[in-house]
Amino acid sequence: MKPAGYRFSPSLLPTAAAAAVFGLLCGLGFWQLDRAAGKEERQAAFEARRAVVLDEIDLGGEPLEFARVDLEGRYDPSHQFLQDNRTHRGRPGYYVLTPFRTAGQGAVLVNRGWVPAGPARAVLPDVRAPGGDQRLRGTVRLPREDLFVLGDTGHAAAGWPRVVQRVEIDAMQRSLGYPLAAWLVALDPDASHGYVREWKAAPGLTPDRHRGYAFQWFALATALFGIWVAVNLKRSGT
Repeated sequence: MKPAGYRFSPSLLPTAAAAAVFGLLCGLGFWQLDRAAGKEERQAAFEARRAVVLDEIDLGGEPLEFARVDLEGRYDPSHQFLQDNRTHRGRPGYYVLTPFRTAGQGAVLVNRGWVPAGPARAVLPDVRAPGGDQRLRGTVRLPREDLFVLGDTGHAAAGWPRVVQRVEIDAMQRSLGYPLAAWLVALDPDASHGYVREWKAAPGLTPDRHRGYAFQWFALATALFGIWVAVNLKRSGT
């Protein structure tokens, strides 16, 4: 008895549809691989920046985001800003921004962390900064002066601490009466003179996560190809 054979007879329209979906899945996989490569480059740049340690404030220099900061100076506890609408684990509050002045007359705003808002908006949190000489360690962060806000940003208000909606270096300099660096310092989480600090070191997905997503897209493309072959491979005579 002659054994039954197989014939491969794909139909045009289903094959065209499968090819389109297959190409899309492969394209998504290669896109994730490209993103992984780009993320690795940015991660290398991030690590290179973190290797730079700033021990003085250069008011005219270009800010190097994520560089480390190691400064000696004094806080200005009588002139602090509270950046409004900052949340932590779903709870509303403020970032405490305190000027830090060095012996070279330079100054920089230090984000000392998050504090919760009180039950009444008119009652501001009691924020204090240590007096005397201090050693400041942290990471350079660039302010988001383009942050969209509705209405007044708060910089023209009177009194301290001053509630503001976003960081505006020029306006803050005018309020303080002395120049500020164009960057902020995110205070180290282990520093004793701060509040809640859970800074993200490098935002975004890791390269391995992107490669994992790429594997999933390629696996789906492989499964689709296998299904297409199985559906169109039939026994002869059927």
